[in-house]
Amino acid sequence: MAEDDLDPWREELTGFLTGAFGELPERPLSLLHPAASVADDVMKLRIRDARGRTVGVALCSSPEWPDMVASGVKHARRAHNALGEDLGSAVLLPLHEGFRDGRSYAVLPFCEPLHPQGLLWPIQRFRIGSAVGHWLAAASARTTRPLDQDELEPNFRAPLRALSAMSGVSARLRGAAAHALARLDDGAWTPRHALMHGDLWEGNVLLSENRHGFVLIDWAGCKTDGYGIFDLVRWAASMRFGRRKLRAALAVHCEHLGCSFEDARSNVVAALAELGTNLNQFPREEFSAMADRCLDTLERAGA
Repeated sequence: MAEDDLDPWREELTGFLTGAFGELPERPLSLLHPAASVADDVMKLRIRDARGRTVGVALCSSPEWPDMVASGVKHARRAHNALGEDLGSAVLLPLHEGFRDGRSYAVLPFCEPLHPQGLLWPIQRFRIGSAVGHWLAAASARTTRPLDQDELEPNFRAPLRALSAMSGVSARLRGAAAHALARLDDGAWTPRHALMHGDLWEGNVLLSENRHGFVLIDWAGCKTDGYGIFDLVRWAASMRFGRRKLRAALAVHCEHLGCSFEDARSNVVAALAELGTNLNQFPREEFSAMADRCLDTLERAGA
């Protein structure tokens, strides 16, 4: 992307940026990351102040999915409201948002990403891995609730039936879906809903000076009527939790959710079923591989 292509965004944002960050250089916006090849990705712009420091990031929707950023902000606010001020401070909210030529955008404060390739990564992974795990347990406890009767069919039974018959995924995953559905039908499993980020891995966690030490980004797939344990499993796989740490974290989550380890497995499979029936731009083969990694993680924990 040429520098001149950023001029419309500079024109749109300069007034706000000057008020928020003071004196700016001649070109305060530069490309941080271009949108990926998938249509629903967003363009990321770096915002620098007059001293050359990175002070913010602007997210700009693609022309194909012009509401993507606005939708993510909406979901982030819903998550923040569900969690309350204390736990909700881990949800990174925008400083400013709007539309330009029909495309939504948002300005976020800059937070340092994790550094998986750095020398201090083992220490950082231990500290942030545990901190996010504890936060997830508290978030589950805060947001878990019984199902309304009319939620059971569309949120659990129908997705599990679809996954159990889905082509292009592993027989193992289809069998896990069929087993969860059987447990639901015979009353062995009484599911509950809880807040779910939906894509919790190291790339969506940034360092922060808040009380948690981190913030979470990319809430586009968030569900307030989500599935407990799924975020923990994705996070544990990303952080490569050892078996003992993983099992201990899973036990805490199960206690908060009032469920057994087998129920935890059913919850994760239900989350995968819901995702599998709403893949949008997510290739099915990548979904299947991710789902099998989730099952591997559960099996390491003995669930």
